[in-house]
Amino acid sequence: MLESEDLRSSFFENKRRTYAGLILAFLQSKNPAEAFNYNERARSRAFLDILGSKVELARGGAILEHERELQARISIVQAMMGQEEPDSAERRNLTVELESAQKAYNDFLATVRKENKEQASLMNVEPLTLREFQELLDPAVTVLEYFVTLRQVLVWVVEKDRLRFARIPLTRNELVSKVTSLRAGIFQIEEKERFKGQSQELYRLLIGPVLSYIRGKELLIIPHDVLHYLPFQALLSPQQKYLIQDYPIYYLSSASLMQFTREKRKASREKSGDRALVMGNPSLGDQAYDLRFAEREAREVARIYPKSAVYLKNEATKPKAVSLSPQYDILHFAVHGELDEADPLSSGLLLAGQGKESGKLKASEIFSLNLKADTVVLSACETGLGKITSGDEIIGLTRAFIYAGTPSVITTLWKVNDRSSYELMREFYTNLKSVKKSEALRQAQLKTMQQFPEPFFWAAYGLTGEP
Repeated sequence: MLESEDLRSSFFENKRRTYAGLILAFLQSKNPAEAFNYNERARSRAFLDILGSKVELARGGAILEHERELQARISIVQAMMGQEEPDSAERRNLTVELESAQKAYNDFLATVRKENKEQASLMNVEPLTLREFQELLDPAVTVLEYFVTLRQVLVWVVEKDRLRFARIPLTRNELVSKVTSLRAGIFQIEEKERFKGQSQELYRLLIGPVLSYIRGKELLIIPHDVLHYLPFQALLSPQQKYLIQDYPIYYLSSASLMQFTREKRKASREKSGDRALVMGNPSLGDQAYDLRFAEREAREVARIYPKSAVYLKNEATKPKAVSLSPQYDILHFAVHGELDEADPLSSGLLLAGQGKESGKLKASEIFSLNLKADTVVLSACETGLGKITSGDEIIGLTRAFIYAGTPSVITTLWKVNDRSSYELMREFYTNLKSVKKSEALRQAQLKTMQQFPEPFFWAAYGLTGEP
């Protein structure tokens, strides 16, 4: 185990650079498809590094315990080998034992992969290849998958029958600066022209080079690193149109995640219904956390879906969320959220506690839920601007809900105005009865834009998973 956080960061940073080197090498040899595959491997590896050994999975506890035993056996034999002379009989015996231990571990992984591929993806690097990903794609979708390196940004444009690639001459430091400035500008509503300039600049850099390759009617954006903090829907074209005005947009943290969201979509649609569990404005013991419009928002969801159960204030507790959430088709949390860059799996939702128990529902705990919901909405969540890092804390929370069983999660990139959040959510749920989720969200954002034109009021919302 790497005990020191600094050592851990350094170790994982070196791994990231190794993958970036491999990706660039394949691009140098004019092989963008294999470069794409290694970009997916890099994401899979990074996610495993976030997980570490911090997640307990209700559906995989015994499996994980067995995996750790097999890994411990390999580690012990390797340590014993290091203490023996190179040509000794004992060293040769240990070599045989190590081969046996590694075979046992590989056989174990093969069995898990056969029985539960998603479980295997939380234990080993298990990405999709480009071809496998393209087989899952809808013909009407264009994918923009970004990869940020120290000196440039790489982007693959993937469609069902075609791959295109572009390099963007933008260093990571420059990108961080531009994304940080745009996010700060979102809050400065009185400086509209300044924000427009920042937004147009990022459109020119990130969308402009690949615009001619886009043939689809929908955009699936797979961000990387600092791009997880960027609301692509608020990027402004030279024609003064926001990207969301041209396309429904949804997100994934990796292309490989689609194999699991697709399975969950099928499962949730077989049991699809209109029962919503709604948690709003939980009592957190401090008036500063009061979300006045969240209660109104919660009641509005219940009006649109009459079979809903609504819990507000002291009733919106963590135990209720944990025990009741597996029974509902839609989960709506109009609550504060807390993202933790240093420890992504401690990110979570702030619900009312019971007794001395904390009400924080952490990402690491969400992994152990067994959800049937088709959609989870995290509305009005206070994620704050915080420090822009690699986006792991955003990935951790959405990935936890997806592993727990839902194919689609709607989150916010900043604390949204209560009033506009209420209006937008009302439109979204009304639309959801007649159109798919990505279009329901798009229409809600366009309608909210009419009343509240600045992106601060509508652009925080993003859909991760199935559209």
